[in-house]
Amino acid sequence: MATRPRRERSCLPPKCGAGHLPGEPRRRRTWDELRAALLDAIRTRDAKRRVMTAALDHSALSSFAEPDSLLAFLTSRGTDADAKDAAYRALVLLCRAEPAQALWSSFIWLGLWPGLEGAYFACLRRERRPADEIISDLTGTLFDEIHKIDLSGVQRLASTLVWNVGRNLTRTYMRLRAADKVHSPIEQHAAHLADPAEVTPSDRPQKFLNRGELPITADDLNLIARVVAQEESQRDIAVELGLASATVRKRYQRALKKLQRHIRKKVCPTWRGPMASTSRRRNSP
Repeated sequence: MATRPRRERSCLPPKCGAGHLPGEPRRRRTWDELRAALLDAIRTRDAKRRVMTAALDHSALSSFAEPDSLLAFLTSRGTDADAKDAAYRALVLLCRAEPAQALWSSFIWLGLWPGLEGAYFACLRRERRPADEIISDLTGTLFDEIHKIDLSGVQRLASTLVWNVGRNLTRTYMRLRAADKVHSPIEQHAAHLADPAEVTPSDRPQKFLNRGELPITADDLNLIARVVAQEESQRDIAVELGLASATVRKRYQRALKKLQRHIRKKVCPTWRGPMASTSRRRNSP
């Protein structure tokens, strides 16, 4: 009876699974340590006193006498969306009004944790930088958004903050890539779509990708740039935005179809789709 040749064990390291990065446990630990530090910051005696004072000054926070009850409301699902939006607005106003704003920004951090976590790991996948640097950039971007967002023009503040943070981190990365001159042609187009003002004239793509002529919104352009150039998964983007994966997938497909149709018309105005050539063959003698 013939014996089966023994398979040699590979000396190569095992491949990471889908969605995993080399050193991810350490990066996860860094992220979890940040969460633990934020939780400690909102559970001090001074934090409890300031939450009770804020409940007297802001009607949206009047139901919360304890930091933990406020955090539970911000992170709960199925609650009144308008009431939650009002609570986030009150926290943003407190961040802007008080010099010692670390407490209120900690509440915002923890409330937006799932979306910001998606942005954090998306940065790790595409940039391969140390976790501390990415957390520092994420903190600065969120801080800027808290202080510059127009509260009068926003309906859902939490999801808007998460979206803006992810978008601005992507734009910063694209700007650095443009400065390094290491673009592929697709990445050049995506950088122009995401923020054409940040691309040098030598990097500008063809005229038919002029942003002002495109039939899709700036947010859809940013979504295409993240999927195509940054190679982010639509599922990760959905987690970051707090949306269903199917919603982001349909939105991406719709935007991409409109963009492809627009480019096709610019490049070949006489093209009428694959069915046009078929119909001509059928009608020919």
